[in-house]
Amino acid sequence: MAVLDDNDQTVPRVVKIMDTPSTDLSGRPLLGWMLDQGMAGFLPASAAPDKLTSRQIREAGANPDFKCAEPISDEHCLVELFRKSLHAHWRAGETESGQDRHAVARSARLATQIAIGRGAEWMLSELVAMGETMRHQDLPAAVTLQTALSHFKTVWLDHIQGRVCVSEKCRVAMPAMCQSACPAHIDIPGFMALIGSGDYAGAVELIVKDNPLPHVCGLICPAPCETACLRAEMDEPINIRPLKAVAARMSQTQSGYPMPKPEAATGKKVGVIGSGPAGLTAAYYLSQKGHAVRIYEGEKKAGGMLRYGIPKFRLPRDILDQEIGWIRKTGVQIKTDHRVERTGELFELGYDAVYVAIGTQLARAIPVEGIDLPIVLYGLDFLKAVNREENPRLKSRVVVLGGGNVAVDVAMTAVRQGADDVHMVCLERREEMPANANEIRAAEEEGIVIENGWGPLKITADNQIALKCCPRVFDEKGNFNPQYDETRTKTFDVDHVILAIGQAADLSCVMDVDQIDIDRGLICVDAKTSATLDPRVFAGGDVVHGPDLAVNAIRAGKQAAESIDHFLKGREMTNIFWSAPQTGSKVTPVPVEVTQRSQSKRAVVAERTPEQRICSYDCIEHELDNETAHKEVGRCLRCDLCIGCGLCELMCGEMGFNALRFMPTRAGRLALNDFIRPGSRCVGCGACDRVCPTGAIRVVREASDVRTEFTGTVVCSQPLAACSSCGRPHITERFQQALKHISGIKNIIKVDGQVCMNCARKSSAEVLRAAAHRY
Repeated sequence: MAVLDDNDQTVPRVVKIMDTPSTDLSGRPLLGWMLDQGMAGFLPASAAPDKLTSRQIREAGANPDFKCAEPISDEHCLVELFRKSLHAHWRAGETESGQDRHAVARSARLATQIAIGRGAEWMLSELVAMGETMRHQDLPAAVTLQTALSHFKTVWLDHIQGRVCVSEKCRVAMPAMCQSACPAHIDIPGFMALIGSGDYAGAVELIVKDNPLPHVCGLICPAPCETACLRAEMDEPINIRPLKAVAARMSQTQSGYPMPKPEAATGKKVGVIGSGPAGLTAAYYLSQKGHAVRIYEGEKKAGGMLRYGIPKFRLPRDILDQEIGWIRKTGVQIKTDHRVERTGELFELGYDAVYVAIGTQLARAIPVEGIDLPIVLYGLDFLKAVNREENPRLKSRVVVLGGGNVAVDVAMTAVRQGADDVHMVCLERREEMPANANEIRAAEEEGIVIENGWGPLKITADNQIALKCCPRVFDEKGNFNPQYDETRTKTFDVDHVILAIGQAADLSCVMDVDQIDIDRGLICVDAKTSATLDPRVFAGGDVVHGPDLAVNAIRAGKQAAESIDHFLKGREMTNIFWSAPQTGSKVTPVPVEVTQRSQSKRAVVAERTPEQRICSYDCIEHELDNETAHKEVGRCLRCDLCIGCGLCELMCGEMGFNALRFMPTRAGRLALNDFIRPGSRCVGCGACDRVCPTGAIRVVREASDVRTEFTGTVVCSQPLAACSSCGRPHITERFQQALKHISGIKNIIKVDGQVCMNCARKSSAEVLRAAAHRY
C-alpha cells in the first residue's frame, strides 16, 4: 500500500515495528498498553504549516465511500473530525466481535492523542497498518481511517509536530461550557468546588476575578450558564445562579469579602461617568491595575439601573449597598449627586481617560393616538419613583405595554403600588417574549394576565385602550417587522397605561466631544477596545449596545478596563484577550459519593408565596441553605477537568473492559453520565489514568486496595489480590481473571495474574539461566 502526501506524491508505507513492540505480542490490547506507556508527549512547536486547501476538503467530501459524523468545512480541524468519526464507528460496533472492536478503539484512541497534541510519529505508521488490517476485516472504520491518512497526511503531521492546525483551536484547552456561556467568563466549576469544600471566601475571590458583583448577579442574572450546562443532557442543569449568592452571603457573614492586592500606583487618573454595573466593574478593575479612579453619579445613591431600575423584591438594597461598599474599600472613589455636563470637564480636572457608562435611562414613547393623556405613564419613570421611595400610588386597572423584563418588573411593581387588575400586552407570542421565563412565571403567579399577540391601537380620554391583533412579529429573516390585523380588536377599561417598550440614552454629556460618533441614539465604539474616535474616551454597557442584561454590562466594563489600562500604559490594544475565558485555576474536585453524583436532583430555590409577596418589597427568593448548596455543587460534572476527549473510555474499551460510558453532547464533546457502571466493571488496571491528559481520572493504589476516581467521585474501589508466590498484594481479582486470557511473552512469562511482576521476573530469570546451563 502507498500513501498520498498533500502534493499527491506517493510515499512508501513504513511501519516502525521497533517503536511499537505491542505488534509482536499476543494479547496485544493489554500488554501493548503496558509496554507503550510514556511513548507520547508534547513536542516543541515549529513553523506554522500551509493551510489545508479547499481542493483537499472537496476530495474527501466527494469520496462516496467516506462516511463522517459531521460535514466538512474550512473551519474544521480535520484530525478532530476524523477522530470523532472513528469514535462513532467504535460506538456503533458494540455488537461486533471483541477483537475487531479493540482495533477500532485503538485507532480512535491514537487519533485522539494526536488531535489533542499528545501524538508521536510512530502512531501515524501504526494507524496506516491498522487501517489496512481493518480493511481486510471489512470494517466500516477502515474507509474513514484510510481516507484520513491518504488525503491529509500533512495535517496529521502538523498536530504531531506541534504546529497549528487549520482550525487553530483543537489543542487549546477549552473551558467548561458554562464558563464560555457566562458573559463575564466566571470560573464556574472552580467557584462551585470551593463552595463544596467550605471555602466561601475563596469562592468569592475566584468570582471577583471576573465579576465584582457576585451577590447581585446571584440574585438577578438570567443564568445563560445553566442553559449551556452539560448536566442538562443527563437530567437537569446545575442551579448555578443562586450558588453565587450562597458564596457571597457566607463570605460576608464570616469575614467579609477578601480584599484584593492592587498593582503599584501608576499616577494615572480615570473618570467614570455612571455607577451602574458597567461603570462599577470598569472602575474596580482599573483600580486593581494601579490607576486612581473616581465614579461620577447624577443620582443621590450609587448603583445606576441596579438601584433605580430593578425592584427591591428582586435585588434587596442592603445587598447592593454591601457590594458597592466593598468596591469603595478596594480604592474606588464614588461621587454621587454630581451630574457630569461635559466630558471635557473631567479632562480639565486632570483625568487621563474617561469611561462613559451612563446606560439607557430614558423611556421611549410610541406613535399611538392618546399617548399624551394623563393616564399614560412611562415604565422607567415609574420604577425610578418607586425606588426613590416617592411611593406613587396606582388605581385598580393597569395595562402595561411591553414584553421584556422591564415590563414584567413594572407590572409586578404596579401590583404592590395598589393595582389589582394588571394586564401585560405584548406583540410577541409567549415563546418569543424577551422576558426571562422565570420572571414571566412569577408575574402570572401574582395574578398578572399576559395578552400575547396584541399591540396598542389607541388610548382614549374615557379611560380605554384599544388593541389590535399582531399575528406575526418577525419576518422570514428574523427581523422585527410586525404585521397587524386591525379587523381584530379588543378594548380594556383602564386607570393607567404604562409604557415599557424601550429605553434611550441621554447623551448630552458627550456632545462636547467632536470625535464621538452617535448612531441611532447610541455611542459608537471599537468592538474590541471600547474606544471612541477620541483615544482618551471609552464607552460601554447599555449606552453602546442598547438595553441589555446587567451581566453583559459587567462584561463591557471588564473589557473597557483592560483597554483603558493598555492605553494608559502605552501598550498596543490590538491583542487584548479580555474576552477569552481563563482555564488555569483547576480547583481540586469535591469528594462526592457515587450515588449522589449520579442521582441527586436539581436544587429548588424556595420562594415566598404570591399572597405573602404582593404586600411588600421583601425579596421573592429565599437563598439556598448551605447543605443544599453543597449537594448541588456535587452534581457538577467538572467539565473544566474532563475535556471530553474520550481517551479513557477508548483505552478501557481497547483493553476489553468497557467500564466507562460517556455520552455525546450538543457541545460536540463527551461527558461521563454513568458513574455507577465502573463499580461492576473496572479492574483497577490504571490504563485510563495513564492516558488522561488532564488528571480528571485517577487510579490510586494503596497498600491493600485500589480505587478509581473520576473528578472527585470514587467510581470503583476493590481489594488487591495476593501474589501466589510472595504473598504481597499486587492486582485486583478482576484483573487476574482478565490476564488469564493472555498466553504470555514467547512462552517465557506466564501472564495469569497469580504472581506479581517481581516474582515473574525472578521465575523468568531462572528459566533463562537453566536454558543457558548456568547452574
